[in-house]
Amino acid sequence: MKYSKKIVLMSISAVLLFWVMETALIYYGGEGYSDRFITCWFSFWGVELAALAGIKITETKYSEDEEAVG
Repeated sequence: MKYSKKIVLMSISAVLLFWVMETALIYYGGEGYSDRFITCWFSFWGVELAALAGIKITETKYSEDEEAVG
């Protein structure tokens, strides 16, 4: 499995685990995480996944251009 696919799977797993923990904290009477922490958490992972998608798109684009020229 490629490294980038592992990172994407880990990112999705981290977001899902965060959601499960937040739901459990609220369900069992806790306050849950602060709104600022939630915003930062999802902003970080959103940017991370967008950056990985951008890298994948440019790798695909440049490899297609090289094949057409070569």
